[in-house]
This record gives sequence, structure tokens and C-alpha cells, in this order.
Amino acid sequence: MAYFRSRGSTSDANANGASTSCDLLARLIEKKSTDLQPDDGYRGQIAAVIGHDALDRLSSIEQPTMTITGRHDAVIPAENSEILREHIPNFEMELIAAAGHLFFMGQPELTLAALERFLLA
Repeated sequence: MAYFRSRGSTSDANANGASTSCDLLARLIEKKSTDLQPDDGYRGQIAAVIGHDALDRLSSIEQPTMTITGRHDAVIPAENSEILREHIPNFEMELIAAAGHLFFMGQPELTLAALERFLLA
């Protein structure tokens, strides 16, 4: 949690209205540009994601569960968390309106607040 606090607030808005630090985003892009995954590894990862289906087991989760998602997430749409909410008992969903997939980078204070509410409840 100290990581999120150390990031401070950000004020630059992206196309979706999500706030992101330009410097932080530039460093992430630089790191990911040199951290390329081999094609066969990527294909294996996609095959695993497509082949995984645990929907019928979600109702057996007994522990309190929470997802945090960004309203503008183009990678894992917020609707996926709605499906989880329908099937997992004792489930909380935190939807960060002005955020995308990297909600924890674009909205660190809101992310931290959601985590603290959930973990300290």
C-alpha cells in the first residue's frame, strides 16, 4: 500500500477521462517495450485464458471477495465483475469511474481507499 501512497495524485487525463501520470506511463511503456514475451508463450497464455471456465464453482467461494475495476477497461470489461457479483456470495465490487485497465496507476488514491475499506472491514 505504501507504493500507492508514494505515487501521489495525478492530473493528466487520457482519452477515457482516466487520470494517469505521464512520467509513470512513459516508464511503464519503456519497461514493457524491452520485456517482450515470445510468440509461443503469448499463444499459450491466450489458450489458457480462453480454455479456463470456473463459473460453476464461483458460488462455493466462502471468503469475502472484492474486485476493483475501471469503467473504461478495454482489456477486462467491468461487466466481467458484474458476472462475479452474481455468482459469488459476500462479494463487493469497486468500480472506478475515471479509470481503465491500469486503474491502480491512474487512480492510486481511490484504489488504496477501496483496498483499505475492504481489508479493514
